[in-house]
Amino acid sequence: MVSAALACALLGLLLLAAAPAAAQKKKRWVTIWEDRFSDRQAPTGGNSKWIAQLGNGGDYYIPGWGNDELQVYTSDASNLRLESVGGGKKNLVIEAKYNPAAPEGLRFTSARIRTYSRFSVAPGPVHRRVRIEARFKATPGWGLWPAFWMLPEGATSAISSGSGIYGEWATSGEIDIAELRNQMQLNIGSLHFGGQYNWNPANLLASYDTPHAPNAWHTYAIEWEANRIRWFLDGQPFYAAFSGEGTCKPSPINPPLWCSTAPNAGPNSPFDQPFHILLNLAVGGRFTYVDQNGDGKLEPLPLQTILTSFSNPAAPPQLRVEYVRVLGCPATSFDDVCA
Repeated sequence: MVSAALACALLGLLLLAAAPAAAQKKKRWVTIWEDRFSDRQAPTGGNSKWIAQLGNGGDYYIPGWGNDELQVYTSDASNLRLESVGGGKKNLVIEAKYNPAAPEGLRFTSARIRTYSRFSVAPGPVHRRVRIEARFKATPGWGLWPAFWMLPEGATSAISSGSGIYGEWATSGEIDIAELRNQMQLNIGSLHFGGQYNWNPANLLASYDTPHAPNAWHTYAIEWEANRIRWFLDGQPFYAAFSGEGTCKPSPINPPLWCSTAPNAGPNSPFDQPFHILLNLAVGGRFTYVDQNGDGKLEPLPLQTILTSFSNPAAPPQLRVEYVRVLGCPATSFDDVCA
């Protein structure tokens, strides 16, 4: 027969063992922002959560969007629209088009949208860990480059792209949650940081790719804390990057530690400021270059190769998005579990 004292001791041990689990259960994800695209007729305009970026980047002093891309971005329904998928639900559709009769420089069109001036996020005192997530699928095709990514909100002007409170790109950082290319067999997550584009003493890029089933629905996400960012594909982590805590020099480890060379940078800069969300489908550009001769040199795809991506009306080049959402959790350490 168990004594009363022993019973009390056992009960105390059980309560102590349950305490961490109970504490973990309190760390819940809460929705900060979400768009499922089912509450309106058009993806942008009016009180939409997104605005369209237009043109070829020339208005931002980066023609070809800084990457030798071929497309011009529009807000035309042929490039950017919402499509009903049944059950009262809609998908966001970004579709690239090719018109051989258009003037040179205007033959490829597509769309790029962002939440700039409407929503931005960073980890903070309430939500020390934030999760930025989207579910989408992209048509495989040579020269296609869909992206789900983030840029600093604190741009120096409305016509600046990629600048923030620490200066021009990439001093203020860039977060690539998911980038796909060509046959969409790899998902690439990366960070850009360090100094300005033409002067980067730091490791500019932390990047990793993971195998990826093409032409299928996937969920892409990052979890962002003050000094760590992790990437996820379909709920599974595949990469992490960490703050350099003020150190901004080439690092022998992989991934390199992020930093900013700006004079006003802090220990976790540039990823200590709000960023907005972008979705786009580019055509061509340096990210789609391939080694065509087996010599390790990446070269632009021939135009005729890119045009094969526009030759099947039954499978047009599209980025089709089910939802985008941002969650927050009061995690206080890397070991905390948010559910």
